[in-house]
Amino acid sequence: MQRYRLLINADDETGQASISLDAPSVPVALLVADINMDGGTAEIWDGGRRLARMRKRTGAHQSFWEVT
Repeated sequence: MQRYRLLINADDETGQASISLDAPSVPVALLVADINMDGGTAEIWDGGRRLARMRKRTGAHQSFWEVT
């Protein structure tokens, strides 16, 4: 079964710790990151290859991901 690694690097101002999790698919990795992050960056890895690096932006009553 394919596994993806999700690395969450929180912004210093949020006080969240950086974490690493496994996910069975890219959509699940994105969902887990969205639920567990107030802000900061996340990376999705497939083995040794980085698939995406994103920054979560938050505003009044909304949030979105910026792919960097």
